[in-house]
Amino acid sequence: MKDIVFHVHIPKTAGSFVRDALIDSGHVVVNRFVELDRPDDGLVRGHYSKEIATPGGTLLAGHFKADEFFFFRLFKRTRYIAVIREPFDWVCSLYFYVLRREHHYMHSLARSGFEGFFSHKDMLNMQSRYVAGRPLAYLNKLGFLSDNLLSHIAVMRAKKGFTCVASQEHLGYMFSTLRKKGLMKSDNRGSGSVNVNKLRPESIDVDSSTKEKFKKLYAPDYELYSWAFHHSKPNDES
Repeated sequence: MKDIVFHVHIPKTAGSFVRDALIDSGHVVVNRFVELDRPDDGLVRGHYSKEIATPGGTLLAGHFKADEFFFFRLFKRTRYIAVIREPFDWVCSLYFYVLRREHHYMHSLARSGFEGFFSHKDMLNMQSRYVAGRPLAYLNKLGFLSDNLLSHIAVMRAKKGFTCVASQEHLGYMFSTLRKKGLMKSDNRGSGSVNVNKLRPESIDVDSSTKEKFKKLYAPDYELYSWAFHHSKPNDES
């Protein structure tokens, strides 16, 4: 049975780096790659496919929630992977990315200012929502699912439903895991990790009360990131 590997690409989490590592020179056993961009409003904003000249299954990568395309499980063996980023760095990176793109659907929100951006209901705990899945993400956004429950479900799904979830600092763990499972061929970047300092966004100075507000609002994402960081940390790293 051929695998379908779902790369749940949470925006601004080195997803393009991971995607390219999986595709370049046949590093992953795939023959078809599909890029999907499906933000919370449900509209597909970009879609293309590319044939990969290697045997095996399929790689689907893009901005979709973990439970989308569930029907594939009826016919194929599915694997899920995702990268989680430190929440404050993640929001800063996305904020500047959106702010520089006038045609981005969140551009007007970014123009409202950093605090208005990170406290908007569409932004809150987006990483946990991606991992927990679309129905639960929607219930959380509407206020029918508490942040505590969202946090618990996201971590449990990362533990039980994903082949690999790694923090952005420890991508080497992801590549090593995929090689062990026969989903990725050996390459020269699997033992290293992304240089986080190069990816760190422009500094945003916020006062202590704003930072505390941020930490409280993004408690589920901090919980998920903490689990991913320690889970994917090399054994010899202090």
